[in-house]
Amino acid sequence: MRVITLPGVVDSLDQLTRFVTEVASDARMASEARNRLRLAAEEIFTNIVLHGYADAPREPDPRRCADDQVVTVESEVRDGRVRLRFKDHAAAFDPTTIPDPADLAQPLSERGIGGLGVYLVRLTMDEFSYQRLDGENVLTIALAATAPSRFTQQM
Repeated sequence: MRVITLPGVVDSLDQLTRFVTEVASDARMASEARNRLRLAAEEIFTNIVLHGYADAPREPDPRRCADDQVVTVESEVRDGRVRLRFKDHAAAFDPTTIPDPADLAQPLSERGIGGLGVYLVRLTMDEFSYQRLDGENVLTIALAATAPSRFTQQM
């Protein structure tokens, strides 16, 4: 298991991307699966920072971020599957309860902005689960290293 704790600021996104890329490489994930995992991780991390920590002060230097404004990511590679667990101290929020967008068939010009990130994560991952444990949000995603994309199969 590998673990990284990052300041809960957008500037930490590059570190997260490197971490996920290294985990996926170590697991010998296929390129397409690696890209799906990386994009899902970026979406989750960005949502935690922009929504979960929205009311937190924005420090220009991520090293000076408050101790409770961090995101910890744990990785586990087992049985050909890569699992990432995101932990944060933001207010309780279960993204697995967000309904699928109702306006997917409408032209882009008629749809609202946003709301697709969680849907795409749910659609492209093999596992998408949430728990509230010891005052933390714990969001887990997992993807088989060689699994075909359910997203492209539905297109």
